[in-house]
Amino acid sequence: MEIDELRKVDLNEIMIGFGYERDGKQSDSRRNVYITKFGKISIMGLKFFNFSENKGGGGAIDLIMYLRNCSFIEACKFLNNNYYYSEKTTTTRKINNIKQYISNIPERNGSKINIVVDYLVNIRKIPSDFVNLLVKHNAIYANSYGSVVFRHCSLIPEELDGEYRVNGATIRGTHNKFKQTIGNKEEGLFWFGINVQEAKEVVVAESPIDIVSYAVIKGINQNTCYISLSGISFPSSLKNLLPLKNIILAIDNPDFEKNATAKAANLKLEKELKEIGSFVNREIPHNKDWNEDLIYKGVKK
Repeated sequence: MEIDELRKVDLNEIMIGFGYERDGKQSDSRRNVYITKFGKISIMGLKFFNFSENKGGGGAIDLIMYLRNCSFIEACKFLNNNYYYSEKTTTTRKINNIKQYISNIPERNGSKINIVVDYLVNIRKIPSDFVNLLVKHNAIYANSYGSVVFRHCSLIPEELDGEYRVNGATIRGTHNKFKQTIGNKEEGLFWFGINVQEAKEVVVAESPIDIVSYAVIKGINQNTCYISLSGISFPSSLKNLLPLKNIILAIDNPDFEKNATAKAANLKLEKELKEIGSFVNREIPHNKDWNEDLIYKGVKK
């Protein structure tokens, strides 16, 4: 991609991609203001400015250099790998083509998407920009009951066409405690971020809501793959991809497990990963899981 095209990548797409939340009070029709670990950053077209540090710049390359503290060449490579620009469309975050290969995944009901967004934002406390990004990229949608459908995709693209297969889903009720997993976890899981084969770091959590909550709390690393196990066990298809990788085990807090069998399974995961040669770092939430930490801001309820 040409340097001029890289500079034109939408700065708002980048901020959302990094997981930064838009400040609704300070944003207006002319600019968007994002809350970041560096302070509040204003985006106006292709210009950005940090009020706290009194620093700014122009274009996507400068913004990536600032956010990632990297060189010009590293920023160009990052943008080229993660974004594309088209004069005919708009700047769009790269996502791989997805094919749906099983028929029992719930049909999408566009009229119920507001129920899903309201549930995730107001009940689960996931930032609206992040939720909208997941909706935009078809990672989640609403079914006819207004439940959240988290689509499971194959962990690696098909060799022939380079596409990811949709092989299942995790369904979560928005007005009740309904939970359901459809499909074979050996063939696909809910995940986002960089491809697990390319990732040096992989974060795993028990549920889609927990892996999203972890990413919100810790901040999204663009070189990390975030995976929901949809349970407490590693499918062999995933385990085979994890040797020699840095693994962050962000599953539920074992101290909150009431069932002895479930607690033993929780603690067994770390041992299994180390046995296959992974480098494991267990991060334990203060509360039962990462979504409770997000809701209660990391303070024990």
